[in-house]
Amino acid sequence: MNMGNLMDQMEAELLKQYQAITPEQLAEEERRRKVKRDYEALHTPIETDEDRADTEEYPEEDDDEQTGD
Repeated sequence: MNMGNLMDQMEAELLKQYQAITPEQLAEEERRRKVKRDYEALHTPIETDEDRADTEEYPEEDDDEQTGD
């Protein structure tokens, strides 16, 4: 068996598994993804210019480090 045949078989198996998923399962999966996106949107801090101005958190880079010298 060559690599091309193996990949074709794997792709066919994945396609068969996907086609076996019911519309209800797809809807439930989409609902779970939405809940996760909403949670992450609420709990992911947004970095502001004021945050970036904090040199304790974001120290200034030396010119030597930027050029790799």
